[in-house]
Amino acid sequence: MYDEPVSDPLFPKNKKAEKPEKTPTFRKKGWPTKEECDNHVKKLPAWNEYPTNWLPAENKGLDVKPLLNEAQGLKQYEEHPLPWYPPMCNNLEPRIPESEAVFSHLDSVRRRHEGPIKVPDFRMKKILMQYVDGDMTEEELGQRILSAMQKDIGPKWIILNLAVLYWRVLGHIPNAIECARRSIFLAPPQYADVPMLNLANVLYVWGKVNDAELVGKAAYQVNSVEPNTNFFLGSMLASRGNLSRAQYHYDRALKFQPDHLHSMRYLRLAKCYIKYYKRDPAELTSVQCEVNPSKTMSTCIKRGTPLNNPSPVIIVNDNEPIPSDIAKLLEQIKDTYRQRGICAGEECEHMVLKMANHELAHIRLDLIDGVFYPKFILTSRVEEVIAKPNECVIYSNGRKSPGCKGKQIKGYAKSDYLSHWWRDQTVLEQQLLEFVEVLEQQFDPADESKHDLKFDATSGLHQASKTSFSILASLKDPKRHITKRHKIKEPTLAECQSIASIDFAAYLTSWLSPQTKGINLRRLFTFEHDISQKLEPICDDKSVPKLKGIDELIEVDAKQDNFFAEQQLRQVLLNLTCDCDSTQESGTRIALGMRKNQTSWVHPHMAALFWRAKGNGQQALRCLRAAYHRSPAEVKDIALAGLGSIMWQILKLDEALALFIKALDIAPETILLHFTLGNLYAARNDIENAIAFFESTLAMQPEFAPGLERLRFVLCRSLAEQ
Repeated sequence: MYDEPVSDPLFPKNKKAEKPEKTPTFRKKGWPTKEECDNHVKKLPAWNEYPTNWLPAENKGLDVKPLLNEAQGLKQYEEHPLPWYPPMCNNLEPRIPESEAVFSHLDSVRRRHEGPIKVPDFRMKKILMQYVDGDMTEEELGQRILSAMQKDIGPKWIILNLAVLYWRVLGHIPNAIECARRSIFLAPPQYADVPMLNLANVLYVWGKVNDAELVGKAAYQVNSVEPNTNFFLGSMLASRGNLSRAQYHYDRALKFQPDHLHSMRYLRLAKCYIKYYKRDPAELTSVQCEVNPSKTMSTCIKRGTPLNNPSPVIIVNDNEPIPSDIAKLLEQIKDTYRQRGICAGEECEHMVLKMANHELAHIRLDLIDGVFYPKFILTSRVEEVIAKPNECVIYSNGRKSPGCKGKQIKGYAKSDYLSHWWRDQTVLEQQLLEFVEVLEQQFDPADESKHDLKFDATSGLHQASKTSFSILASLKDPKRHITKRHKIKEPTLAECQSIASIDFAAYLTSWLSPQTKGINLRRLFTFEHDISQKLEPICDDKSVPKLKGIDELIEVDAKQDNFFAEQQLRQVLLNLTCDCDSTQESGTRIALGMRKNQTSWVHPHMAALFWRAKGNGQQALRCLRAAYHRSPAEVKDIALAGLGSIMWQILKLDEALALFIKALDIAPETILLHFTLGNLYAARNDIENAIAFFESTLAMQPEFAPGLERLRFVLCRSLAEQ
């Protein structure tokens, strides 16, 4: 039933370009201007800096998502049964012959077994996760793809194509090529361009630019209208210096999809270099590049005259400021924010960049008196963090800030999954460039309705939960732990009009690490023998006595099923337990550690982290009860914060608040506890206490942007009530 299209294709091969009502900017005479080129074109990208892309089968009108969900009998948010295995394609039937039809004549495809196995294509992860509902680990998603293969659910070529996407995310080139060959072989001729473009992107990431272009051309022969195919071919030509021919394909992509942002950006780049920087495309001759499989580094030999970039990217060292190009981009964004009324006055000078629909959880490592203090504050409200030169921030997509390269911190921050240092230099600038383009496209100064943002006196704040207030009545006033408050200038009503709403009841993932108590976690989960078993860290809390004052706060129905996987915690888990990219291995290490030390409070706490990342709240609660029972009095705040987070996740706000207050009684100087209490009080519409704890948060860390933006919002809420 999934073989036939459910809708018309978006870009049929005989599609005619529609004439827009209004001439797009990139079609106007004289575009781009010299001023625009100077503002936007910083350098000609290196061969490996062009964006990868993905041609979805949905473009052909096919329905793909059900194949990994209801077609397998899985309900929405239901977990696939264990065990989970990756979708290997090597031994699948039928056997695929080596032939030109599957590009076996290309050297890269013929020698695919030599390809690197750790070059993740981070751009693809968000696309892959769109094929399932809610947060899900890559391991489970891989098993869903494998189940569809084994049970012949849907067209096999589509499932194989999803397997290619899976291996692109993990960075395993040999497996990706193997799955792509089979998908191409089995795909109906009219759809063959879908897996072909996927294979072309895999070869490009490997550094086989010439072969990637050849496969891209084959996809173009199947359908010359698809914008993503045209963009890819334009980028391959540009990466080899053929800017004139690249313009043709970028322009053709925009002809059929005028809002194809990347094509507009790179068309402008090509035009600027030829029009104003007087570069003869003949001077920009071919580039031979390859990714070194052992080091995941790129080596590149250019033949011809080297290009003099008009404004090169400055490499950031430990003691250098933010590059001038990036600082200039931030100023452009601030100016646009001012025009749109997104920020006002002093706020614009201390703002944190926000990108819509783009979660970016991060880990900050602070080195204080020779001891590392990781701060795991993960929030969907802060999507881009500009770290100072000496600060180490590890982002969820694998990037590290330049401060992570310092001699003292480098080894600590090292991880196979995160060790792609060569990406650091350009990713930030490229993200900012793209964000500027989005702002410019969306902002029309003549249309006041687009930026007439009104402050809603009730939005984002919720009434106190209806559970008994006796839960909190027996607790001492937590404000007694506040020793300093950082006050800010109260916003005016006019400034409040431009402040975006914050939903305080929305769950905010946070985690307190045992490392804050001086525990060396990696040592606890390092074993001399090979980790080949597959275990789960199950906690048996039957031997734990009744926890007076705690069990009453964490009573949860055995059928409680609205827990969800905290995907942001997955990378935290992996970083602390193993140099791996497998939650299965991480869980095994924790389980083995629990067997070895059955009185440890740290092991069940880490087991709870494992279950929170997996979305099993019941198991996490059992582990945290055991951790709390075994913990010395001075470290019980760690388990209490974990219990409070789980209660918050299932919207038991009073219980969560009580648990975090108990944690604060033990560790009154922990910034995460102050910040969390501010959010919980705001969720209960307790403005006075919310302000107090946001101010105490900022007293500890004045530049903490999430605390600053939340404080401004609740101050506006207070002003509106007056």
